Amino acid sequence: MNLLKKGGFAEKRLLLILESFYSRYKVVVSHPFLHEKASKIRTKYSLSYWDSMIIAAALDADCTVLLTEDIQHGQIIDNSLKIINPFKIT
Repeated sequence: MNLLKKGGFAEKRLLLILESFYSRYKVVVSHPFLHEKASKIRTKYSLSYWDSMIIAAALDADCTVLLTEDIQHGQIIDNSLKIINPFKIT
């Protein structure tokens, strides 16, 4: 939505970007297990609903690193996913 309204992208250009993403990255589809996992993560780590869903999807996709500025830098989730703030200077 931001690319259309704020970025001034045409719908055709946006579609090309989406197709490029889908060809390069694994897409995790929402399913009941994912929501259950997010609920457990939200409770265990005191995170927001959306952050928990993102983490659950990353774990479902077997990611080992999640780049975000919204969750504590350096935090390890379920002994397998490291949170990295790409804007934080270490």
